[in-house]
Amino acid sequence: MNPFKSLFGQSLDPLSQPAEPFSPNSPSYAWTFQSPYQRPRILILVSSAKANSFQAFYNVLKQLHSAESLACFCLESTAIQQWTASRSAAALVEQIIADIQPTIALFIAYDQPHSETLPALFKAQNIATVCHVDESLMATATQAQTGLLASCDLLYAATAPLGDRLSTQFPDRTVFYPQLSGTTTLETQIKELIAMV
Repeated sequence: MNPFKSLFGQSLDPLSQPAEPFSPNSPSYAWTFQSPYQRPRILILVSSAKANSFQAFYNVLKQLHSAESLACFCLESTAIQQWTASRSAAALVEQIIADIQPTIALFIAYDQPHSETLPALFKAQNIATVCHVDESLMATATQAQTGLLASCDLLYAATAPLGDRLSTQFPDRTVFYPQLSGTTTLETQIKELIAMV
């Protein structure tokens, strides 16, 4: 028996599943991995889905989708900027919920737009917010990214030393990071992260 399967909820009614290309009002998702399961459903917000820093995540999420039917949806900052040029960030969150019913909003190397307001909007809808943080983000963090870190429910640190640093800098936030043994794979980390939220 696969222990990860127990993380998933009951199957959705097939008629209620979002179908590509969603509604005409939907933002333009960079990619989607559909699934019949209600939980977990991960929305990834990223500056660019083509960035090298994101490719490892993409590959692992694709494997998890194939093996576990994990539902993932990716939205780039340019699509968010275009969509919110004529509508509010709150309307964007409402549309995302109508499209994909996310249970987790995962920010990876995300900067703008609405980086300080989106976490609160997702949390108001009972969607867990997670921000992945690596050394390069911390070295060049903008004010908006620092606001994002302070707003998310959980900070996902790329390394244990960075996790310790984030725990000190953001003492009121839950910080998740790999064990010092170094045997933890990105796939295992993502599974543990899903189980936490």
